[in-house]
Amino acid sequence: MANWRVRNKKPCPLNKIGQVKKWLSRQLVLGDRRHNDCVLSRTRV
Repeated sequence: MANWRVRNKKPCPLNKIGQVKKWLSRQLVLGDRRHNDCVLSRTRV
């Protein structure tokens, strides 16, 4: 069954991979900002 599923799926086009990379980089940036905010608030208090 697993092999059949893989064959059934179409390979991801390059532009979709690019979109995923952009999304991941955005998530990393947002995570860094949140982390920095937490550190700043801790040092302030």
